[in-house]
Amino acid sequence: MAVLKNIFSLRIKFIAAISVILAVTLSLTAMYGHRAQERLLLESLDERLRSLGTFTALISPESLYTFDITTLDRFVEQINADPDIRYAVITNPVGGVITTVRPNGITLEDINKDLADGPRTDHVHLERFVITDGGEHLGTVVICVDLERMQDLTRQNLYEQLLLYLAIIVFLGSVIFFVFHLNVLRPVYSLIAGASKVSEGRYDAVVPVTTSDELGRLAECFNYMTSKISVEQSELHDLNDVLLKEIEIRKTTEMALYDAKEAAENASKAKSEFLASMSHELRTPLNSIIGFAEMMKYEIKGPLTLEYREYTDLITCSGRLLLETVNSILDIAKIEAGKFELYREPVSMGALVDEVVTLMDVQAQDKGIALKNETHDMHCLVVDSMRMKQVFLNIIGNAIKFTNTGEVTVYNHCNELGHNISVTDTGIGMSPDQIELALKPFSQVHGTVLTRRFQGTGLGLSFSSQIMKLHGGELTITSEEHKGTTVTLHFPPDLGDDQALAS
Repeated sequence: MAVLKNIFSLRIKFIAAISVILAVTLSLTAMYGHRAQERLLLESLDERLRSLGTFTALISPESLYTFDITTLDRFVEQINADPDIRYAVITNPVGGVITTVRPNGITLEDINKDLADGPRTDHVHLERFVITDGGEHLGTVVICVDLERMQDLTRQNLYEQLLLYLAIIVFLGSVIFFVFHLNVLRPVYSLIAGASKVSEGRYDAVVPVTTSDELGRLAECFNYMTSKISVEQSELHDLNDVLLKEIEIRKTTEMALYDAKEAAENASKAKSEFLASMSHELRTPLNSIIGFAEMMKYEIKGPLTLEYREYTDLITCSGRLLLETVNSILDIAKIEAGKFELYREPVSMGALVDEVVTLMDVQAQDKGIALKNETHDMHCLVVDSMRMKQVFLNIIGNAIKFTNTGEVTVYNHCNELGHNISVTDTGIGMSPDQIELALKPFSQVHGTVLTRRFQGTGLGLSFSSQIMKLHGGELTITSEEHKGTTVTLHFPPDLGDDQALAS
């Protein structure tokens, strides 16, 4: 590979390019000169032939009438004196040769063949000049022109021109190469040597600046670059030392974070196990309390006073609220532990929403707000009906809870991305930070546990969001403070079937 790279070096490429250019120029010039010389020689021959045509007019008609062979031979000898004339003869009107003078090596038989069949070589041509007297055809002067001598002269001149042009090419090529080497190759080789040093890590390399042209400017830029690299390399070494120290610190920090993460995961697992255990422990006595309170409410063991009946209602309501909270805590613990199971089945979403709106309408009327169900043509979705009912109860319940005046509206809209059911209210609304907080378990958006104005555990939206994720969907919230909130349940397309069920 090194040999091939050396073969195709810049010097070789330049020599090859100059040689090709000069060779092409030489060839074109020689061709043009050769063609021009041939044209000049042919024009000269044509001029001489025209002169011979004029000369034939000097032949005396009496010589032809009287067949004065001696006079005609003298005339032919004068024509044959031209070196480019192979032979010349005079023929009678029927084509017979009259003259007897023949150049050496030319026989009458050869002449008759040429007259009958034409010349047998490309470089031989016949020219005929008719002799007349008063319109009468007396004979013809036939001149055989041989172009071989002219072609030889042309070739000889071409060879001489080629030798001259070759000498010029060698001289010009040497001069051009010397100038090119001095002004281009030498600075380039210096740059190559400097670049090789830099590739070896020697950033103190300096290239000599020998010219003030672009290559000189390039050498100056190279020297400036190497000096900058040398400085930056030194700074890089210092930064590398600092970075190594930071890496060690980060490794130590990562190990601490890993230990903290593992401790947090263990704590979360312990919390989930504790919540699950405590929830089970609390549900049994709560169910008993609720059961005994309902027995007292319905006066199974005897009549109660009005005051005690109110107490039983309060015990039942508080017990159910506490049981609902315990169940929510247990569900959240199962979701976090990855043990929560859904029981999916085709569910008419219209019927489910109607049922929830009917249940919550009493609560809305107690607050003096309107609960509107504007859903229509809702699809049948494959979901866990009990859990979805919980989700709608949570969302609609929150909308009623945080709305003092106005209305709560439930509506649906479907597209190619899936099925969407929204609950919008005209309540107190939330800021973006409060929306993020509302989706976290046990979070209270409007006040803390001690200062809040609204009842609740802070589990409703978090639980609903987790249920939607388990269904492959999503719960999103858009809200504006003092204007209201919209909660949208998005179900993917594959949860529906092909039949639309009217609500």
